[in-house]
Amino acid sequence: MAESTKMDRMVIGWVVRPHGRRGDLVVRPQSSEAEGIFCIGDVFFVRDGVTTVMTVNSLRWHKGDVLLKVDGVSDRSTAETYRGCQVEVDREDLQPLDEDTYYEEDLIGCRLITASGDHVGTIDEVLRTGGVDVLIVASDDGRWMMPATREIMVSVDVHEKMIEVSLLEGLRDLKC
Repeated sequence: MAESTKMDRMVIGWVVRPHGRRGDLVVRPQSSEAEGIFCIGDVFFVRDGVTTVMTVNSLRWHKGDVLLKVDGVSDRSTAETYRGCQVEVDREDLQPLDEDTYYEEDLIGCRLITASGDHVGTIDEVLRTGGVDVLIVASDDGRWMMPATREIMVSVDVHEKMIEVSLLEGLRDLKC
């Protein structure tokens, strides 16, 4: 496996506890889009700046979490040592997304600008609602909510961390 840097990886969850006696790890996904992200293969466990490469042999969903079986972890006490680790994957191992679909992590921190170049805020959080996602925007006026629709998000450039928006009248009044 080629050397991977933090910039080449994406956080997909956290180890919350061991499961059973055979060393399974319960991982809490970072987002609701995680079903297509978790897969067999190499993942990175990160804690206090130390990264350990682990190989996932099997996984299954259990009550909204993911149970991972990884090489070298065959009992509960060994699994316990990974509690609290952040779980990351190489971005190159991710499945391509559909058009106009983005990972939450990529949207957070994006600057929102209007067609005239005015900066109106920065995405602070993404709320999954089951329908249209809602973006929490931090601005000089405080935090406000914006639906993540094609009509409002005119263009998205996650590499430049910039989104051109067409704001509807009163939208910035949806404070949170």
